[in-house]
Amino acid sequence: MELRFNGIELFRSVMDNSAKVLCEYLKQTTSPEYEIRKKAEDFLLANESTPGFPNLLLSLVRSTELDDSTKLAAVICFKNFVKRTWKSDDVTTDRISASDREFIRAEVIGVMTECDLKIQKQFGEVVAVIGKEDFPDKWPNLMNEMTARLNSDNFIVINGILLTANSLFRRYRFEMKSQDLWTEIKHVLVTFAVPLTDFFVKVFDAKESVGEGETANVYQCLYLVVQIFYSLSYQDIPEEFEDRLELWMSRLYQLIEIQVPSLSSSEKEEPGIIELLKSEVCECITMYATKYDEEFASFLPTFVTATWKLLTSTDLSPKFDILVSNAMHFLTCVSEKAQYKALFEEENVLKSICEQVVITNIQFRSSDEELFEINPEEYVRRDMEGSDVDTRRRAACDLVKGLCRFFEAPVTKLFSEFVNVMIAQFDSDPKANWKSKDAAVYVVTSLASKSKTEKSGTTQVRELVNVSEFFINVVSKELLGSPSSQEFPVLRADALKYLVTFRNHLPKEILVKCLPAISVHLKSESAVVQTYSAICLEKMLLLKSPDSNTVSTLLIVADLEPCVNEIFAGLCHVLTTSEEENEHAMKCLMRLCSFLQAKMLPFLTQFFPIVSQKLKDVIANPKKPQFIHFLFETIAVSIKVFCSSSPDNSVATFETSLLPDFEQILMKDILELLPYMFQILTLMMDMNKGNAPEFYMSLFPFLLNAQLWERHGNIPAVVGLLRAYLRNCVKSVANEENVKNLLGIFQKLVNSKSNDQHGFRLLNAMVEMIPFVMIEPFMPHILQMIFQRLSHAKTTKFVQSSLLFFGLFAGKVSAAHLVNFVESLQSGLFGMIIDSLVLKESQKMKGLIEKKVYSIGMIKILVDCPPFCAKYPDKWVQLLEVLIGLFELPVDQREVDGAGDHFVEMDESENDGYHNAYSRLVFGADHLTDPYAGQIDNPKRYLAESLKKFSMQSPQMVASAAKLPPEAQAHLQNYYSLAGITP
Repeated sequence: MELRFNGIELFRSVMDNSAKVLCEYLKQTTSPEYEIRKKAEDFLLANESTPGFPNLLLSLVRSTELDDSTKLAAVICFKNFVKRTWKSDDVTTDRISASDREFIRAEVIGVMTECDLKIQKQFGEVVAVIGKEDFPDKWPNLMNEMTARLNSDNFIVINGILLTANSLFRRYRFEMKSQDLWTEIKHVLVTFAVPLTDFFVKVFDAKESVGEGETANVYQCLYLVVQIFYSLSYQDIPEEFEDRLELWMSRLYQLIEIQVPSLSSSEKEEPGIIELLKSEVCECITMYATKYDEEFASFLPTFVTATWKLLTSTDLSPKFDILVSNAMHFLTCVSEKAQYKALFEEENVLKSICEQVVITNIQFRSSDEELFEINPEEYVRRDMEGSDVDTRRRAACDLVKGLCRFFEAPVTKLFSEFVNVMIAQFDSDPKANWKSKDAAVYVVTSLASKSKTEKSGTTQVRELVNVSEFFINVVSKELLGSPSSQEFPVLRADALKYLVTFRNHLPKEILVKCLPAISVHLKSESAVVQTYSAICLEKMLLLKSPDSNTVSTLLIVADLEPCVNEIFAGLCHVLTTSEEENEHAMKCLMRLCSFLQAKMLPFLTQFFPIVSQKLKDVIANPKKPQFIHFLFETIAVSIKVFCSSSPDNSVATFETSLLPDFEQILMKDILELLPYMFQILTLMMDMNKGNAPEFYMSLFPFLLNAQLWERHGNIPAVVGLLRAYLRNCVKSVANEENVKNLLGIFQKLVNSKSNDQHGFRLLNAMVEMIPFVMIEPFMPHILQMIFQRLSHAKTTKFVQSSLLFFGLFAGKVSAAHLVNFVESLQSGLFGMIIDSLVLKESQKMKGLIEKKVYSIGMIKILVDCPPFCAKYPDKWVQLLEVLIGLFELPVDQREVDGAGDHFVEMDESENDGYHNAYSRLVFGADHLTDPYAGQIDNPKRYLAESLKKFSMQSPQMVASAAKLPPEAQAHLQNYYSLAGITP
C-alpha cells in the first residue's frame, strides 16, 4: 500500500485517511512482535520518499487528537527520516523535495516548542542534523527565531529552544577548526551570545523568587545554558563572553556551592538536576583553565577552593560519581600547570589531596561490590581499559598522574606509605580487609602508569615503581597461589587487570607462567573474573616480539600448548554458561584461532558447534553488535584456517552448517546480520575455487535487487560478494543482461559521494574478469559518468579511484583503447586528464598493489599506446617523470612488513548511525589481489625492460628521457641496472 498526499490541506486534517493509515503503522513500530514491527518499519521506509510524508509526520506530532505514544512514535520516525535523507549523498537525485525541506525548516521549531520534554529531545536531534547541513546558509533566520522565543514566559517553549541550541552547538566541541566553522560560530555569537547571557542572568537572579512548582524548570534551564556556554566557548573564547566573564564566573561559582535539597536526587544511583548542573559547571571551568589560562587566571583560586570543598563534603553515593569525577578533573588540570605549582607545594596540601580525595575515591564501595556481583557486564564496561565511562577511580587515577608531573617523588612516597599500610591490613585479616589490598593495587596501578593507550595499555612506567616486583610479591598471590579457589574474586580480577595494564612491561616468563592460571580462571564462578581472563589472554596474544626484524608475536604456540586444552574448554564454558553474550570471550576465541592457525583444528569440533548455536541465537535476537562482530570473525577465521591448512579440507563442511542459517537471515531480512553474511559468503565462495554450489547461483539475482542497494551497510559487502562471483564463476554470470545490471549498480554507486569507491571496486573487477567485448559497447557511457563526477563533484577519493581504473584498464585491456575511447568523447580530453589528474594527483596513490596496478598502466601508455605518442609527444617525458616520482615515494613500512590479519584490530563500523552498519571482517575481507601476480614482479624493472624494447621502435622518444631532471635520470639508471640492461 502507498500513502497519497495531496498538498498542504491534508495537514490541517490529521484524521485524513492517509494519516489514519500512518498512525496505525506508527503504533505497530512499538510492537514487541518482531514480524509486526518489521512490517511497519518496511512500510514507513517504502513511503518516506513520497512528497509530503515528513510534513504529515509533523502534523501528527502537533495533533491534539493523538495519544502521547503515537506522537512519540511519529517524532522518532521523523527524526530517523531526517537523519537518513537530509544529507544528500547522491549527486544526481534528492530524496526530499525542495518544498518539503522548506516546510520542515519553517515549521520544526514551532512544532517542537509545543511538545513535552520527551518529544523536544527528539526534535533537538533533528535540528542538529538539519543545522549541520543547512545552517546558516540555507537557514539564515534560525537564530532570530530561537532568540525571539527565548523571551517567552512559557518554560516549555524556553526549554525547547535551549534543548535545540544545545543539540545544534554541541558539535562545536568536536569539529576540526575551519573557516566555515568560524563563520558559522561568529554568526551564532553575533545573534545569540548576548541574549543567552542576559537570559542566564535573568533566570539565575530569579531562582530564589519563583514558585515552588517552577524551581525545577529554572534549574533545568540553567543546566542547558551552562552546556551551551561550554559549546560556544570551546573553539575560542568569544568576545561577547570575555567582556562579561566576571558576570558568568561569579554565578558559576555560586552554582558549585548552591544547595537545593528539594531538587537533590533521592535516588541512590541516578544524579538529580542539581548534581548534573554542578558537574557541567566543573566541566566548564576545566575547559577554561585548560584553554584560556590568561583570561581565567584571576578566577581560578576561588574555584580551586570551591572544588576542594565540594570534594571533601560529598559522600560516596553513586549519584555523585559524575560530579566528583569532573571536580577531580579540574584539580588534575590545575596540578599539571607550572604556574600553579605553588598551590600544591606544601606537604600538607599534597597529603590532604592524597588522603582526603584520591584515597577516599579509590575505595571499593558497597555499590561497586553490588555491581561486580549483580551486573558484571556493566562493571567490566566501566572498569576495563579504554572505557569512556567516567568513574571516581579513573578520575582519581588521573589526579595522581597530574600531581606526579611536578611532585613525583613526594607523591610516590605518600602513596607508598599508604600501600604498605593497606597490604599490612590485608595480611593481618584477609577476609575482613580484602578491600584494603584492592585499594593498594589500584593505587600502584595509577602511580606506575605514566602514559598509556587503549591499544597498547601502559606505554611508559615511572622509574620509582617496579611493576614486576610488585606483581610477584603482592598482586600474583591470588592469581597463582590457588587459581581454582573462588575466594577473593575482586582481587583476582585486579590481578588480571594488572596483567592487562602492564603487559608490555612484564617479562615474558611472568606472562607465560600466568597462562595456566588464566585458563583456570575462565571457569571461575565470577563472571567478571571470567571476562577479565578472556581480555587478558586476548591482549597477551597480540603482544609483539621486540627482538624480531619482522612483525611476530611475543608468545609462540609452544607457550600455550601445556594449557591450550584448558583454554578452549574455559572459553566454551564462558560462552555456554554466561547469562549475557560475552563479547570478550568470543573475541578471545577469535584471536586464539588466529594465533594457533592449524594447531586449532583439533578443537574445531569442540568450539564450532557452540559458535553455530550462537549464530542461531543472534538470528533470533540480534542485540549486541560487538558480540555479533566477533562471532562472524570467529566463523571467518575458522573457515580460512581449515580450508587453507590442507587441499582435502572442503568448505562444504561449513556450508552445511551455515547456509540454512543464512537462508533465515535472508528470509527475515535481518539488517544487522546481512553485511556479515555477505562477507562470509564471499569467503566461502573463494574457498570453493570455482565450484560454487547451487545456493550461490540462486542467490545471484537477489544481489541485483535495487532495494538491497538502498541500505548503505550492505554496499561494501555485496560488492565484495559480486567480485567473488566474477573471480570464481564469471562464465555463469557474465551475460548481456547481468552486465547491464552490474553497470546499473556502478552508475548508482559512482554518483554517491560515500560509496563511489565501491562502484570502482565493482567496475575494476568487471574489467579484469569479464571478456572486454561484453563491456566495450558501454565504455563511452562509463567514461561519461566518471567525467561528469570529476567535473561537478570531484573529491580526492574519487580522483584516486578514477586514476586506478584508468591504470587497470590500460594495463589489462589496452592503453590505446583507453585513449581512443576518451578522445571519442572530446578531442584533446585525454591531454586534459594528463594535465589535471595524472600530473597533479598521481603522487597521492596509496597501497602497494594500487601503486603497482596504476604504474603498470602508465607504463603501457608510455610504451604501448600509439595514439598517445602520436597526439601528445610533449607529455611523454612529463608522464615518465611522474611515474618515477611515484616509484620513489617513501614506502609505508606497515604495508611491507606483512604483519597479516592477526595484529589487525577490528574496524569501526562504516556507519553514519542511521543505516544498517557495515563492519569489515578482518578475517573475511575482500582483499585487493594483484592482477599481475606471477607475471610482473617489479614495476621498476618492468619499466626499464619496456623502455629498452620501446627504444627499438621509437628511439627518439626514449632518447627524450634525457630531458628528465638529474635526480629522475639517476633513478631511471638504477632501474636499468636492476634489470641488467644497458640503455
